[in-house]
Amino acid sequence: MTKSNFVRQHLSVNSSLATKWSYTVLEEGYVPMPKMFIRTLSTILGDVRDLQVILAIVDYKRPNLTRKPSLEYLSFLAGLDVDLFRRRIEEMRLKNWLLVSGSDSEMEISLDPLLKLIEEKAAAQDKEYANSSDEVSDSNTELPY
Repeated sequence: MTKSNFVRQHLSVNSSLATKWSYTVLEEGYVPMPKMFIRTLSTILGDVRDLQVILAIVDYKRPNLTRKPSLEYLSFLAGLDVDLFRRRIEEMRLKNWLLVSGSDSEMEISLDPLLKLIEEKAAAQDKEYANSSDEVSDSNTELPY
């Protein structure tokens, strides 16, 4: 991977978060991960690098941004080479998961299409679960464990 001029910062970590992970793993910071996304991951992602790209994009987003991220910085956040990050962005754009505009130095990336897909997949899972629950009787069913 190409060396960059960026430096990873170390943050203080909330103890309840450290209970779930560890102080060391969290010290560079963390990205909130919606449970609905976790639940639908296997139906959406085929390559873990896609998750790295998505989380880097989410990590950069903040209210009142004064500057758009560069491709180089987003690839740094993801821990991926710039060319590989660019390819993953393009593949996700072609799958209609992302809306991408701007230049390599100031990228505009919207996750709106992916968020809609996550919501659709979750709704389908909920419907499937509701239908399968209807088939289960409320009698004293023994669990196999």
